[in-house]
Parts: sequence; C-alpha cells; structure tokens
Amino acid sequence: MKKSIYIWLILLFNGNISQGQRSLIDSMALRWEKFTLKNGLQVILQPDLTQSEVAVEFWIHTGTRDEEMGKFGFAHFFEHATPYGLTKDTVLLNDFRSVRTNGNAQTRKDYTRYYVQAKASGLALALKYAADRFKADTSSITDTLIERHRRNVLNEMNRQETNPFFSPGASQIREAMTFGKDYPYGHGSYGSIKENEKFTKEDVRKWYTLHFFSDNAILFVVGNFDPQVAKSIIEKEFSGLNASGKSRKESYSIAEASSGSFTLPSELKSSFLSITWKTPSWKSTDNDRLQLLAKILDNRLSRDSTASILGSGSSRFFNPYEWAGQFGVFASFSSAADSDNIETYLLEHVNNIMAMGVSEDELRGAKLKVINDVKEMTNNLGFIGSRTELLGEGELFANDPDYYLRRLRRQSKLRPTDIQSTAAKWLKRKGGRLLLLSKN
Repeated sequence: MKKSIYIWLILLFNGNISQGQRSLIDSMALRWEKFTLKNGLQVILQPDLTQSEVAVEFWIHTGTRDEEMGKFGFAHFFEHATPYGLTKDTVLLNDFRSVRTNGNAQTRKDYTRYYVQAKASGLALALKYAADRFKADTSSITDTLIERHRRNVLNEMNRQETNPFFSPGASQIREAMTFGKDYPYGHGSYGSIKENEKFTKEDVRKWYTLHFFSDNAILFVVGNFDPQVAKSIIEKEFSGLNASGKSRKESYSIAEASSGSFTLPSELKSSFLSITWKTPSWKSTDNDRLQLLAKILDNRLSRDSTASILGSGSSRFFNPYEWAGQFGVFASFSSAADSDNIETYLLEHVNNIMAMGVSEDELRGAKLKVINDVKEMTNNLGFIGSRTELLGEGELFANDPDYYLRRLRRQSKLRPTDIQSTAAKWLKRKGGRLLLLSKN
C-alpha cells in the first residue's frame, strides 16, 4: 500500500511539473492577426497596448542561400545598400526621423529583415517609410553610394575578425564543413574581402529587381497601435506594390553530411575550437530535441570545464534553417598547446550523452531554459531575439505564427531517452573541426 502511494506521489509531482510548464507556455501566446493583400504581401499584426512604441519590420524571403558562387557576401552587402525610404520627400523624412527611436537590418541564410521602431504616433510614417523602400528608383543606386556602403561593410568585417562565431574567415570555413561547400548554406554571410571589393551598382540594382516584390515579403506591425488604423494605412501604402508572380522553391536537396579539420591564425585574445554537425531542417521535430540537448551541453560544459578553458558551450551553434540546420560545441582556451585536449574534452561530453543519456533533472532544467528564452523574446517588440522573430519564422517556414508554442508543447512531453536517441542519430559521425589559433 505504501509503495503504491509513493509511486502515485511521484507521478503527481511529475504531472504538476509538466502542467506548470504547459501553463507557462500557454501564458506566452501572442495575440496576432494575419492577412494577405491581393498582391501577395503577407501581413502579421500583433497589437500590444501595454507598450509605448510600435515596431514595423519587413522580411524579404531571400538571404545568403540565394548568392552565386564567387559573389558570397552579396546578400549582406545588399542589406547595407538597400535604398532607403522617403528620400524624395525631405519634409516627411524629417518627420519620420523625429518619431523613430530605433532601426536596423540583418541578413540571414533564409531571409533579410529591415526594422524600425517609433513612437506610437509615428505608425503611419513608419509604414510609409517601409513601403517606400519597395518603390525605389534603381538609378538612385550610384557608384558613390556603393563605395560608401563598401567602406561600412569592410569595416564591419574587420571588426568581426575578433568574434569567433561570426568572423568572415572562420564562418566561411565552418559553414562549408557543416553543410558542404556546394550547398546553399555552405558559406558564411560575409564572403571574402576580395568578393566584397568587386560588388557593383549593377549587382545591387539586379538583386533589388529580382527580390524586392510584395509576394516575397512579410510585413510585421507590433506594439502600440490600433489594428483597424494599421490595416487602412497598409492597404493605402502597400496594395500598389508589384508582385513577382514567381513561385518560391519550397525545398532543396538534403545537405550532405560534411566534415573536415582546419586551423586558422586569428586576432582573438584566446584560441577557440568549434566542432559542428549538419542537422535537419527547421520544421523537423528532431530540432525540438537538439535545442534541449544544446542547453544540457551548455550546463555540462560550463560545470566541468578545466582551468585552461575560458568559456564553452553549445547553444551558440544551434542554428536550424529552412532546409537544414547546424549543431555544435565550442570552447575558448588560453593555451594553444591544449587544443587536442580541448577537442577530446568536447567530444567526450557529446559521446557521453550518446552512450549514457541525460537525467530527468537535466532535461527539466533545459526545458525551463528554452521556455525562459521564448518568454524573453515575447517581451521584445522587434528585431533580433524578439516576438517578431517568433511569429515570423513560424509563418515563413511553417505557415503558422504559433509554431513556437507548438514546439514548446512538444518539448514539454519529451523524455531523456528522446534526447539520447536524437543525439546518436545526428552526432555519431565526425563533425567539422575548426581551430582558431590566437596570435597573442
């Protein structure tokens, strides 16, 4: 009798934990509305009157994967050189600048995004500015402008050489090792200095003409605004945009598993080793498990690190994309002579999970970390690490802005054996090893 009660209490405790996680997940549901204009422009509205500002962001379903061999880095270069809005109306432009509080852009493998944030009173101006970027006269893209943007891009590339995750040279090799150099994801976002030095105004004009169409875009309005007012403005400003009429490629051939071993001198203050593997596409349920595995490895690596290790983890290299994904482990360390030991240390942690699995406590902690990450994103209006990203990738890759909730609900039901079997499925082969040796 006592044994039966004990088992019942354990099941009740585990059930309460799962129910608590489910309640927390449900509390993160974002209230949104989606519609599509006749020209194919997809629109997601996410009103939140608790905010004081409004974010307007649009994504072009074009990224580094669309670049041609020999022109790697061009999507990023174009992001810098994309024509601005309201350039022919100085009064409106100044009015827009007076209400804008933030703005930025980002190039990713599957899309390019453009973001502005403004005072709530600036909704109409922010939408007009965004729409105007689709109406550019490409003759305004001049040699002078290209050279100005080139200087900015090259300066950014030079700054990133001290970043082990995004340095142009390192990311170029790492992506090729992960996906294969001939796969659309098999190169870094910056390309080389030599490639960036050759981009011309004709290249920028052509890219704009090929990709800046209403049916290749998603528009987001997030924050303090009236949905009916926003719809009226969007209809006025965006309904006249041209559609390409082209069908998007829904999938690509599966990336072949690649690997290799490279050593590069670097400008880093310490040496850095990464090992990466190719993993499945963004929608794969295996990615639910790999995300949790990355969190578990973050904890194990930070807990068990040696004196030589300055930092280590996994989540920074968990990158699922539309057609394939990347998983990795990494460590920065003080003594270059320790590189072989560091590699052994990283692989031992991966192999140990494949052989021995993970504990219930580890998995529960990983689930809570993922939930907290999403919770933090729901607090941000727009751009990187925001509710826009949650809704947008769900819409872009799965035609479902609530996909992030469905993923969290699936993750809440996973067991330790699920993590172990998925690790064995994707990480048993040799990964791509990149060693960045500090000159310091």
